[in-house]
Amino acid sequence: MFTVEPVISEQMLLSAFKRVPDPPGDEEAVRLATAFAAAAANDPVLAEELASWYQTVVVVKQGDVSNTISGSVDRAVQARDVSGAIIFH
Repeated sequence: MFTVEPVISEQMLLSAFKRVPDPPGDEEAVRLATAFAAAAANDPVLAEELASWYQTVVVVKQGDVSNTISGSVDRAVQARDVSGAIIFH
């Protein structure tokens, strides 16, 4: 038998609560994360919405960059932080 990982976990929610403006205190964050994770375990729509919120709060806030090139290109630079010139020869 196998187990399926939840779409959103208590740990993921705790991580997200730390990154919101005016975050709740530690005890309140644990209480909220526990309650939301339990509710999401029984409600797939809520789970998906919380997972989407998590992606917005945690992944986007970390400054990740996602670059995609489709088709042919002559020259391309994919970067996050660049200091100085980029010169093609």
